[in-house]
Amino acid sequence: MTATDDSVLPDDPDVRRFATELGGLWEQVRSWAVPLDEAASLELYTLMDAVRRQNIAAGLVVSTVSAHAGDLSALRAGWPHFTPGQKAVLNAATAFVLEAPPPPDGAPDQAAQVVLAAVRTLLHRR
Repeated sequence: MTATDDSVLPDDPDVRRFATELGGLWEQVRSWAVPLDEAASLELYTLMDAVRRQNIAAGLVVSTVSAHAGDLSALRAGWPHFTPGQKAVLNAATAFVLEAPPPPDGAPDQAAQVVLAAVRTLLHRR
C-alpha cells in the first residue's frame, strides 16, 4: 500500500505537502506513508529507539538512526494531537531513517532530507 493508493489518504494535505517537500525522493518514501494503528506505530518508534541505543552501546555514534533520532523523537511528542495524515508523515520518516544506509562520502544524506521534510510538514503550518 502506498500513499497514492485510493485507500491511503490520497487527498490528505499533510501527505501531499510532505510529497512536495521531498520532490523526487518521494518515490523512495511513499510506501511508508501509511496510517498505522497505534500499536504498530509505537512498535516502529520503539524499534528506532532500540537501534539508537544499540548503536551508542556499540560505539557507533555517527549512524543514520543516531543522527536523526532526536528530531524524530521531538516530532513524536506531538503524536496525540496529529491527524492520520500527520501520523503517516511521521511513520514514513521514521521507517525511512531505519532503512536508510549511511550516505557515501560526498553524497547527500537522504535520511536528513526526509527528516527535514517531515519537520517542515509537521511544524511549519501554512
